[in-house]
Amino acid sequence: MRFGRLVGSVIVGISRASCSWDAGSIHRVDMRLTKRQRIVGRMTIDGMIEVFNLLNHKNFGSYTTQESNARYGQPSFNANVAYQPRIAHLGFRFAL
Repeated sequence: MRFGRLVGSVIVGISRASCSWDAGSIHRVDMRLTKRQRIVGRMTIDGMIEVFNLLNHKNFGSYTTQESNARYGQPSFNANVAYQPRIAHLGFRFAL
């Protein structure tokens, strides 16, 4: 489930999705801030910053299921972006 709300030029998004029976839910708060500045005439520049998993909540999506492994039942690395720690992007866009 995804919720998004525009507040001025700030979009606040909260994502919550169900995972496998063992993993529980994904808890993430994503935010994007955008500022548009007019340069000359119709030329503009947009500056933006995006932060994913703003609260840096630990989301586990994979578990060790091999019973002979010493880490049996413990979380293991998952490369899916939904399970990553806080990530920030900084960007600019020019428009004519």
